Amino acid sequence: MHQNLIAGSAGHRAPNQNQIFVRTHFDDREVLGGTTSLALTTAMAWAALRAGRDVAARLDDIDYPRRESIIAAVRTGHEAVYARRYQELFEQTEKQYLANLWNKDSGAWAPAEVGGPPRPRPCTFEQSYAVWRGLGGPMQNYTALRYVRENFHHQILPRSTFEIVDDYWPILWSLHFVSNGDSCASFHAACTVGDGDGHWPMFQTIVESAYQHGTLWQGTGSNSAELEPMFLAAVVDGLFGVKPWFGENLLVLRPSPLDAWD
Repeated sequence: MHQNLIAGSAGHRAPNQNQIFVRTHFDDREVLGGTTSLALTTAMAWAALRAGRDVAARLDDIDYPRRESIIAAVRTGHEAVYARRYQELFEQTEKQYLANLWNKDSGAWAPAEVGGPPRPRPCTFEQSYAVWRGLGGPMQNYTALRYVRENFHHQILPRSTFEIVDDYWPILWSLHFVSNGDSCASFHAACTVGDGDGHWPMFQTIVESAYQHGTLWQGTGSNSAELEPMFLAAVVDGLFGVKPWFGENLLVLRPSPLDAWD
């Protein structure tokens, strides 16, 4: 997969200079035609720019050598102070994400072709990974997690609810599977928007089944280390709301207790 910010993919019309999306050359949506602006990776780029801005601000990071860089910045229009540069990109990314990647008919964040409407059936992880990082408005994010719950939660076995990652047809990349790591991300995001109870049957299934053999089972045929951090983030940050702000010497507690708890 090749990704780039700002510039369009080879052979495709480049977006407006004020637009920032993450585009891919060889992802599954190429099969459906055209290069796609991806909701998931654009949201991840947004989070990366936010982190870069914060780190650059603490380090007082400026292009070096300072004098030549500042002169070059004036000539080219590029901001020499990295914190301000990342902030500009961060704001542009958020603006374009909110304006172009929300499907009001589905009530979910969705990828879109260049100049086209958002796709009607986005994946679960195109909701959760953006929502728990704080991208999107409260009502949009609530409906996005409701979209996941109403379309991808299935009671396949008695007293067991599983979340499939998508329902594409025809099947692409054999993606109609249960991925416990992505399901943990959905529960994490649901807790942040006040829908923890709606997603609890699915997460309870993971809690009561994944530990049966002493390790967390990813759900795709083998034990996987990638599930542990997703599970812990869902419980610690999502359910119990333990949010350490290390640089501010602050610990925020914002739990999301379930209605069934006494």
